[in-house]
Amino acid sequence: MHISDFDYELPAERIAQEPVEPRDSARLLVDLGDRLLHRHVRDIPEYLHDGDLLVVNDTRVIPARLPLPPYITSDSGANERYQTVYSRRPASAAAPTAGL
Repeated sequence: MHISDFDYELPAERIAQEPVEPRDSARLLVDLGDRLLHRHVRDIPEYLHDGDLLVVNDTRVIPARLPLPPYITSDSGANERYQTVYSRRPASAAAPTAGL
């Protein structure tokens, strides 16, 4: 396996420039093994069962390290909007895009 096996085309117009509102309406891809489902972040509880562990990165991006990624061209409230909704303490160099 090579890292290049994970390369794919992503057209610029498909890259969100602003987080969706409300934030829990962000899209979620669910892999059930035999099929994929297109859901929303608000649906996560449907896929959690007793004994499951949900890991949440609650760190905030440190502003001194916050040049936005080059594919984010909008700057409307970027410093706060680039944080995940569950961020608490400053400790990250970049926000996980899946958590935006």
